[in-house]
Amino acid sequence: MNMNLPRVLSFAAVAAAVAGVWWFAGLLSAARDGAATDELRPGFSMGDFAMRGYDARGALQYRATGKSMTEYPAEDAADYMVEIERLEMSQYPPIGAPTEISARRARLSGDDILALEGGAHVRREKTKVNGALDIKTEALLVDGDARYMETDRPFTIKTDGNEVDGVGLRAWPEKEEYHIGKPRGRHAP
Repeated sequence: MNMNLPRVLSFAAVAAAVAGVWWFAGLLSAARDGAATDELRPGFSMGDFAMRGYDARGALQYRATGKSMTEYPAEDAADYMVEIERLEMSQYPPIGAPTEISARRARLSGDDILALEGGAHVRREKTKVNGALDIKTEALLVDGDARYMETDRPFTIKTDGNEVDGVGLRAWPEKEEYHIGKPRGRHAP
């Protein structure tokens, strides 16, 4: 019977160690799940908002309004996100006409990519420095830093004297460079 006691104690020690590891793994999993949930929790939310952004000299850069805006903060800037319902936005360049942007839903990511969904519309009046622009589609990605837009959806684009429908667009409007998938319409060279 004394020979079985060391086996029983060894078994009990191993069982206790396994139970301890299992319990600790459960704690880690719960902590990870809680952290993931925290990342999805809004930092703040606003209804019927209006906001403006200015450059270092005090010149207006943008004006944005919407039905609601919810911010989802994150420790990693790439995971940061802002969701906006019924976005109406004007971007004011140093020279030229402002660009008007609207959509039923918009998401701004931490890397400054604006995803427009539902009735995405970008328009700009013609001036001496830039041509007219009018883009309508259901979904559009806008990279303001790169001055770039793209969609893989059907769209209509109107520029000075041109109107083209297509599916898939990559655009650099400041350069008046447009790569159009499946184009149809009229183009006046």
